[in-house]
Amino acid sequence: MSTDENYAFYSQDTHSKYVCVLIDQQTGRPIDILPSRRYDYLDEYYSKIPKYEKDQVEFIATDMYEPYRRIIHKHFKHSLYVVDSLCKVF
Repeated sequence: MSTDENYAFYSQDTHSKYVCVLIDQQTGRPIDILPSRRYDYLDEYYSKIPKYEKDQVEFIATDMYEPYRRIIHKHFKHSLYVVDSLCKVF
């Protein structure tokens, strides 16, 4: 899975100028487009996904945006975290 953000608009609901885009790296298809990249929003989103589904994610590629790193530590403990073509295991 790949996670990135794009400038889209300012949403008063999420207080964010960026949407968060989740992409299946194997197919290149979008998984979801979330209206915010803020930690609290992402935490709520991923909390609704069953643990067994999150445990099936092998790799997650993101930039070094701190909320992404914290979310990966919390929700994807068995995944390899890939940053800017460098692999790290947290």
